[in-house]
Amino acid sequence: MGFYLIFPFLAALQPKRLLMFAFAAFVVLGILGTSIAERFGSGGAYSEFLYYSMLTQLPIFPIGMFIYAITLGEEKVEALPVIALVVLWLVTAFVAKIMFCLTSRPYMWIEIGLLAAIVWCALRWSMGERVLAYIGRLSYSMYLFHFAVLYFLERYFGKGGPFFLGLVVTVLITMAIAIVSQRTAEKWSQDAGRRLIAAIDANAATRLPGGVDKVPP
Repeated sequence: MGFYLIFPFLAALQPKRLLMFAFAAFVVLGILGTSIAERFGSGGAYSEFLYYSMLTQLPIFPIGMFIYAITLGEEKVEALPVIALVVLWLVTAFVAKIMFCLTSRPYMWIEIGLLAAIVWCALRWSMGERVLAYIGRLSYSMYLFHFAVLYFLERYFGKGGPFFLGLVVTVLITMAIAIVSQRTAEKWSQDAGRRLIAAIDANAATRLPGGVDKVPP
């Protein structure tokens, strides 16, 4: 989780530089760092950290910040450099995997690119905003549960099935679990937290001289 420390610095970057940072993190820390750690590093834990943190997670946050900046933030960027960087990203990912057998996840970046385009269109033309907001409320629960779903599916059905079928099944099961979690455990815990905070506030108010009305605005 150490890479979260750099996020405040990303907020100061211009939209185009956010994409450039994402691409640099993908190439230097993701592809090269993971490959060096796998072949010459001190073990699997180091390469696994680079893989999950620097290859498949870190670049996604600047991409999301970029989409926000050019839609809701109304920042102006030139389309041609952005398209060129996206094409370079995908070419780099495929070349790294096919020609050099490096870990670069080209198909994952196609999915992320399509998702970014869908989100941009939805925000730009106000399409499906309620759906995006609903998925956003489920997103953290889905993030927490998808590991368990993947483990269950791989354990009982193996890894040899069609990729897109596995993706759809994983997303549907994970979303269903997230919905149940949101409506039960998460709602119960949030309600309990609100009651606890209200009780603490009420208790504090009774200790004030003259009651809560005496508190200055």
